[in-house]
Amino acid sequence: MQRKRMSHKNILVLLLAVALVGCTTSNRPVGGGYYVKSVNWVSWESGGGSRELYFRKPWDRRVKVWGYVGGGVETKDDVAVFMGNTQPGKEEHSRGFFAVQGSGPLLEIEKTLLAFEAEKEKEDVSAFRYRFQILDWHLKRLPDGFELECSQHGVGQPHKFISVRWAELSTIMQRVRTSGSLQKDRSGKSYLQIQYAKPEGQKP
Repeated sequence: MQRKRMSHKNILVLLLAVALVGCTTSNRPVGGGYYVKSVNWVSWESGGGSRELYFRKPWDRRVKVWGYVGGGVETKDDVAVFMGNTQPGKEEHSRGFFAVQGSGPLLEIEKTLLAFEAEKEKEDVSAFRYRFQILDWHLKRLPDGFELECSQHGVGQPHKFISVRWAELSTIMQRVRTSGSLQKDRSGKSYLQIQYAKPEGQKP
């Protein structure tokens, strides 16, 4: 009799857990044939979730662009830019600023974009590239491009806002296609990235 009561109790606990934990999935178009798939876990505890970027080819074929979208996504025709989380090695986590054109190769462009901006501002490219880092919470659409917010090394240093036109992005992407080396994430996805040396005298 006691064993039967325990069995009923276990079933009730299981049913309560199922009621309290679940997930919802939604697809949000972001333009240019791209959409973000969001999976949100619902629980009585603090929940989690994931955001994946897909590109829909003709005849409704879809391609997963990246599985860990960390911020906003902006598009122009079949080009998309976004901040994504990466896992280059076991227990290693990082993030990058990515660009992609349709189902073409994925490009990590953060340092190349910063180098391009340094050239525009006639700054020392190596020092500029090391000093600034693109933040993942600010990707703002502009009439002919997008705006990024960058932090810089040093306590109390002001943030910098960089505007990139779509035509300039095309140049940046071509540099990475031409000179980038293949990087592989632990998820199995690959991308091209230009590897830059740190400025002389800077710590790793």
